[in-house]
Amino acid sequence: MRSFLLCVLLWSVSLLPLHAGQTVQIQLEGNAGAGGSWVEIELDGLRQGANEPTRVRLNLYFGTGTGGADVMAVLQTRLGQANWTYSAAPAPSGQPASLTLAAVERVLVRTGGGIRARLTVCDGVPSSLGVLTPLGKSADAEILVEAVQWNQRMRERGRLSFRAPLKVADGAIGAAQSLLTATGKASWISETPTRETWRLANSMEGIELTGASFSLSADPQSDWGLELKLPRAP
Repeated sequence: MRSFLLCVLLWSVSLLPLHAGQTVQIQLEGNAGAGGSWVEIELDGLRQGANEPTRVRLNLYFGTGTGGADVMAVLQTRLGQANWTYSAAPAPSGQPASLTLAAVERVLVRTGGGIRARLTVCDGVPSSLGVLTPLGKSADAEILVEAVQWNQRMRERGRLSFRAPLKVADGAIGAAQSLLTATGKASWISETPTRETWRLANSMEGIELTGASFSLSADPQSDWGLELKLPRAP
């Protein structure tokens, strides 16, 4: 590990996204268990035809048996009311409900009670990721990070994948440090822009990350969340 860290100093690394990674996919799956589920989703960005940022917010309690597709339908209604263009298709039975929209500058998702979320940046990596510790049941969790690598010189694609443990007692600061450690073990570079946030390097040694996905594994009653911030388009 020490020799790896020394090599890092010699690598040509960019920690700032080269492209505006602003196309985001939100996936919701599962069903609210006994007692229901509280879901919080916030989206900030520039909707089509607007000059000022728009915020769409969903902060609602859903009853027992509500599916991820039902929650997604409510989110689509909110986006439509805000005139924010998005792409979505009916989810096949048993599959996650999915929605993709462009011009996103920030997305926050907190779920629990049996409903799970995955956030994907479709055209780059976020400028920062913050882990939101649970407001409900206090239970440790794990985050899965998956990314697509592109080697322009070799014209090859690869994949980066790793998991990082999240402990309630360590808070957001501990989560950022855990992600930093896990990234290094996966032979990639990252940093902590603030004490409570983490960021992947978007390129290293001529290999670029062209998309990244983030999901949480936790006790169904433990409502962990994620907040991604993305660079504005130039």
